[in-house]
Amino acid sequence: MKHFCSMLLVLATAWNLALSQEAQQTASPKSGAISLGAFAAYNLNFHNANFLELPTAPIFTPRTGASYEPAAFASTNSGSVALGALVMCNLSEEMAISLRLSYAGHDAAFRTTATYPIGRSDGSSTDATSEYTLNATLSTFSAEPLFSYRIVGGLQAYLGARVSLLTGNSFDQRETLITPSDGGFDGNRNRSRNVQTGMIPQAQTLWISGVAGLGYDIPLSTNLILSPEAFYSLGLTQVVQNVNWNVHTLRGGISLRYRL
Repeated sequence: MKHFCSMLLVLATAWNLALSQEAQQTASPKSGAISLGAFAAYNLNFHNANFLELPTAPIFTPRTGASYEPAAFASTNSGSVALGALVMCNLSEEMAISLRLSYAGHDAAFRTTATYPIGRSDGSSTDATSEYTLNATLSTFSAEPLFSYRIVGGLQAYLGARVSLLTGNSFDQRETLITPSDGGFDGNRNRSRNVQTGMIPQAQTLWISGVAGLGYDIPLSTNLILSPEAFYSLGLTQVVQNVNWNVHTLRGGISLRYRL
């Protein structure tokens, strides 16, 4: 019985050592190890904006500084999906460099209003309210060079940049009469005017952003790693030349990597 207990103790010790060694190999890759993978995420796009109109596409004219003119378009948020692929190379057990390629949308819906006096057909006057809308459809293809450092356990910190190519670019803007409900802009009582659509004039085709994030590696096997991730990107490039409009992004998702 004594020998049997000793054998069980030896087997248990060996099993624990084997598991510990496998976990160490999984969590601490050797220098030069290459991983390939893919990721999916949800983007919260922060459109930091303060502008009156797009170049060559006025939504209200002429502007004279009167109090009844529409206020500037202000910041707004939107959501979108991001999909991509990645390659990672470990420099040491703690440090790695990676490159991510991704596609994402950055649509925006801007709104502002103005109230102004109008005359009625019976000779009376009243106040009218118009809503001015600018809907922008934007999408990018991006490359992200990143440096990562393993803080503790599977917790990784990322720092790098995002270089984005604007692949989708269009807008739709108009003025819509909100009140009075029985009015219109012309004899046919059309309630919309100054409708403009097309590509955003003078849009920047190349965006640069600074990127920082955190991820947590969860080994699924010796070579397969699942990582919940969160990244924040600070847009350094204006969406449109000489227009106060930048896009910052908070991205949360998961990546799956296979270590070769």
